[in-house]
Amino acid sequence: RKIPYLGVCLGQQTLVKAAGGRVVKSPVKEGGFRDPEGGRFSVELTGKGKADPLFAGLGDAFDVFQLHGETVEPAAGMTVLGTGRFCRNQIVKAGTNAYGIQCHFELTPEMFETWIKEDPDLSKLATQDLRKEFTAMQKSYTQTGRRLLANFLNIAGFCSVLLAICLFFSMSVSTVQAEGFGGSSAGAQSQQMMKDMKRKRAVQQIKSENRARKE
Repeated sequence: RKIPYLGVCLGQQTLVKAAGGRVVKSPVKEGGFRDPEGGRFSVELTGKGKADPLFAGLGDAFDVFQLHGETVEPAAGMTVLGTGRFCRNQIVKAGTNAYGIQCHFELTPEMFETWIKEDPDLSKLATQDLRKEFTAMQKSYTQTGRRLLANFLNIAGFCSVLLAICLFFSMSVSTVQAEGFGGSSAGAQSQQMMKDMKRKRAVQQIKSENRARKE
């Protein structure tokens, strides 16, 4: 039905299962920012991932936060957009606008603290080290999450300023406060994001109209 979908962690597994793939035990249980060898968990985009509009304006690789013990085996016809060293299928796509992401780009300070306190796997790790890791990468991590969300909203065709601002602030208001941004700065960022989205939608509409004329 071409319904836009962005599933994170269990949301990715749900998408793969619904598309006919499998959810299986991960060869490595991934949790926190560090892999079993002490390096950072990271996701690298495939060739198709680099060309996908979901990652427009972003780099080719990302340090990420992980919290899962399962992984997916995509169904035939699905596309792998991002891979990890230990758990390979990190980002997948079904059809034209249904995405599944295993890692957590949506992490906020409140979510982070809740998970540290409540998740049994995270509680076994050195929580102070986890907090230091998060603090060190919080700004870039939040920027990546915001851009990814804006890209998805554009793909999905949601141009409502009110909807976008609500989603934007529900994800990032706590981080904005933590970084000491004033209301005018946060507003300017959201306004610029809206302008970018509107401009992209206008270009898409013009292209669509031109194709229709040629036909």
